[in-house]
Amino acid sequence: MVKNDNGYSFQPGLMDKMYQDKKEEKEKAEKEKNKEKRKASREKKRKEKEKKRKERQKEIESKKKKKAKEWTYKDKVNYSILAIVMVPLFQLFFIYHQGSWLDIVLQSTKNSNYLKQWLPDGDGLPYSKGEQGAGIKCKEIKKYLPAREKAGGEASSASSPPQAGGGKKRRRRVQKGGFSSGVNDAKEFFDSTKYGIPYEWADNDNFLMSGTGEYFKTFWQGNRSALKFLQEQTRDAFFKDHKEPNGLGEKAWDFIKFAAILPVVNIVAHIGQIVTNFGLLFWASFNNQTIMILPFFILAICSIFLGAFTGYFWPWGLFTLYLTVFNLRPTAQKISNFQTYGKRYKWLWCISILVWWFIIIGGGIWKWHKDAMIFLGIIAALFFLGMVGVSTLV
Repeated sequence: MVKNDNGYSFQPGLMDKMYQDKKEEKEKAEKEKNKEKRKASREKKRKEKEKKRKERQKEIESKKKKKAKEWTYKDKVNYSILAIVMVPLFQLFFIYHQGSWLDIVLQSTKNSNYLKQWLPDGDGLPYSKGEQGAGIKCKEIKKYLPAREKAGGEASSASSPPQAGGGKKRRRRVQKGGFSSGVNDAKEFFDSTKYGIPYEWADNDNFLMSGTGEYFKTFWQGNRSALKFLQEQTRDAFFKDHKEPNGLGEKAWDFIKFAAILPVVNIVAHIGQIVTNFGLLFWASFNNQTIMILPFFILAICSIFLGAFTGYFWPWGLFTLYLTVFNLRPTAQKISNFQTYGKRYKWLWCISILVWWFIIIGGGIWKWHKDAMIFLGIIAALFFLGMVGVSTLV
């Protein structure tokens, strides 16, 4: 003990010890406080996780109950009637759809008038004045000129001197296939060969209208070029020597082309236009553009990332609609293909309908109930009797 002048005594280092004890108590209290906070945080997370788990479990149970809810006898009958009606209608639509594609593919020969009219992708109408593909190169001109040897050399190529006196003047030759404003104006707005809005804007002095015209030219030329290429390749690969089949082997191959290859081509066409439009969004922003590059590039970005607000109508929805209308547009030949292939393979279509009825009605609606299977079996028997010529159900 140390005694000072005032008579008080104290232990050396006592103040330091008191300070240290107080510091440790404070740290301990802080640790306890943090521990409580962490515990409360863990408990909160646990409760939130438990709440989400219960909600998910509740949704699963609700779906199970909804799924497990048995249809009444009346519900099953109504759905069965709906399936009996709708399955044949879908089958008829399938036949017409493939018959339409068959007509389009068969006419898609290279440089055909059909492609120039319905899928113009080069210079000329409808993208500018003039005939589609009217521009001719020097090499192409030389093909139509006689060889120098056959023509008699340079001497024979010399023109005869002009006739003296008051002879008839030679009429000036007018090139056929030129642009006619009257014929063009008489065409409908949706005519694929009409020169007008928005393509005519490309010749406008206003940079905004000019850029918009070039933008739409690039877009339609690109889409039509891709579709034309697909059709030409399909025709060359599978339908180059298309004719009425004779014999079982030819009929089997004809049916495979109609019922399997054409649907695949249809799927490729729709998927391909999505891929093509994705690239054209950016290509059209730069091709033949000047000051409009930036606005159209921003439009491309917005179409991709903000297109959900418009249902992705531009450009995918618009060109999907265009492709669908182009395919289903009725013509005499398409209707003829529908009738021909409907009659030629009617029993295969009947078997297809029967299979779908067994899957949807027998398995999906009635869960392979005995009465439903007997009913479907009776229909199958009637189809079979018709195939062998006993009945005339179909």
